[in-house]
Amino acid sequence: PRVGERAALAGLVAGLAAMTAVYFATPLAWPWYALVGSALTFAFGWSASYYWPRESPATAAVSG
Repeated sequence: PRVGERAALAGLVAGLAAMTAVYFATPLAWPWYALVGSALTFAFGWSASYYWPRESPATAAVSG
């Protein structure tokens, strides 16, 4: 499914938390942060889209 606003925000927050843990808890070299952070943020956002599916434009206009 396509990722909606809620799932994207959840991915951002979870990715930030995960990268904070990676920074402080692992000996990973800094050049890997971009790859790991991007992959984690994408994975969390995509996974969250199953819990918060994207609203259709018609439903979003009604629920306002």
